[in-house]
Amino acid sequence: MSPGREPGVRFGHGRSSYGMSDSNMVYLLIIGGDQLTLAAEEPGTVQECAALVEAWWRTHRAAGQVIGSARLKPAYTATTVRFTHGCPVIIDGSFTPEPDAMGAIALISVDNLDQALAIAGSWPVGGYVEIRPLATPGERLFADVRSGPVGD
Repeated sequence: MSPGREPGVRFGHGRSSYGMSDSNMVYLLIIGGDQLTLAAEEPGTVQECAALVEAWWRTHRAAGQVIGSARLKPAYTATTVRFTHGCPVIIDGSFTPEPDAMGAIALISVDNLDQALAIAGSWPVGGYVEIRPLATPGERLFADVRSGPVGD
């Protein structure tokens, strides 16, 4: 069965719990923060943060909310391919020069955006958690980029 065709799983925005069905929404969480600051912390602080983060992952996996995840190596290990006049240009490093870099990703399955916000808001060590809905197969995405979200 192809992604987005599983029974009870729905992709898309789900802006609030009002009027939502009981089928689940799937979101990508992009989790990050200032890796340079974390690396500069005292070893005990880093260990405490790691324990809090591991507990967060265990809790949400056990609840069936995290359905996929991956930790990312530091941004300096990245290789980026950019296109200039249609030609690929390979760059050593991240697509962003900021030290505020992605550290992990998670796929979550929840009833609505409110639940996704609650999970993201419970991230224990600061930084940021971006919540992005997965698109429905065949969904028109580029029209959204030009016109903005519906209702704006």
